[in-house]
Amino acid sequence: MWGTAIAVYAAMPPLTQTRTCTGLRVENTEAAWLDGLDEAYRCAWADSARQQRNVTEKRHMDVLAVSCWRNAVYEARLPNSLRAGNLRRGLREIGLLKAAARNFRRFAYDTYMASPLLQKVKRGARRIVRNAAG
Repeated sequence: MWGTAIAVYAAMPPLTQTRTCTGLRVENTEAAWLDGLDEAYRCAWADSARQQRNVTEKRHMDVLAVSCWRNAVYEARLPNSLRAGNLRRGLREIGLLKAAARNFRRFAYDTYMASPLLQKVKRGARRIVRNAAG
């Protein structure tokens, strides 16, 4: 354990792989957690101003953006730029496809309900399945 802490963290990835941990790191065991929480409770008030500055420095958006988000954003980027008009058109087409699927389901249900032959086929298929299973 090191210093006084307002927060207690398990000394495990990702907190051991970055410098954003701003509190006491302990082993991930019950005894270590209890010791860490006890120390935080006993000592944190005396060092709270320094700890707050430490949290502010290490968890500032500029620091997190570079250390955590930059690589993820670069990996998720498309190989070429995407024009807003193309994106909007694609989203509109997805909406139209969903609406068409809803309309088809309604049409299929209405057709089924209006067709005694289809209902008879369905009943026959159920009877065959029941007889095969039983």
